[in-house]
Amino acid sequence: MDATDLKVFEAVVRLGSMNRAAAELNTVQSNVTARVRALELELGVILFQRHARGVKITSCWRRMLPFSARISKVFSDARAAARDDGVPSGVLEVGTLETTAAIRLPSVLASFTKAYPKVRP
Repeated sequence: MDATDLKVFEAVVRLGSMNRAAAELNTVQSNVTARVRALELELGVILFQRHARGVKITSCWRRMLPFSARISKVFSDARAAARDDGVPSGVLEVGTLETTAAIRLPSVLASFTKAYPKVRP
């Protein structure tokens, strides 16, 4: 099982069809079918019941999907970490009390904004 197998599995579950999953993943339907079959063989379970109008998910997918989602998140976090150059960027959200926000935060946020212009409030 690898990241691509999980991506294919998630697409088939979400779209309910090998053909639609293939279209979304920019591949051919036979590739999706082969990956699903290989995953089923590796796991020793049937994930989908095939029929003329697509696939019907079995109870196994309910047990498998949360793991698949977590693994996908870990891969996503790893990609983000690899691209992280150490310079803060993105959106900064700060939670504070009103008095702290009025008295102490303006100078701190001004300094931070000047030091890290890629961070948006």
